[in-house]
Amino acid sequence: MPSSPALPPVQSARSLTTIDLVSGGRTLPGCGIGWSPEEYQAAGLDFGRRGARMDEPLDALEALSTEDPAQHKGVHLPAALHHSPLKPARKPRPPFCLGALSERGLATVARHGDGWLPLCVVPSFVGIDGLIAQRLPLDRLGRDVGRPRRRSTPCSA
Repeated sequence: MPSSPALPPVQSARSLTTIDLVSGGRTLPGCGIGWSPEEYQAAGLDFGRRGARMDEPLDALEALSTEDPAQHKGVHLPAALHHSPLKPARKPRPPFCLGALSERGLATVARHGDGWLPLCVVPSFVGIDGLIAQRLPLDRLGRDVGRPRRRSTPCSA
């Protein structure tokens, strides 16, 4: 997925839109905040603040994929008001499939995600009990924000 807490939102939205248009609306973008302190250091960002930076790119992608003119008034990743006629093939936008394991990360999935990418370390960790244990807090968080679990997600196809 061309989105991260480090990438400019206009660049991310344009890349995602291009991929979605070229694929005929079959894009299933997945993203997460990352696990590598070295990646954040290389980008000049504080690894300890990575969770606080994740909601903003998702809000920006939402606005930039659905509005024209578009803008995002973010603290970390602002995008000035601009003409933005190119929109994804899938309406209102491709689904956001988000990876998370922590309670805070799962809360972001519940608020913004259209699907969840669970933590599965192959070959050592693929047990169904572990996946169910990861899913239970997500179900609760989704209900808490008015987004109950659906039978299937656009990210499971």
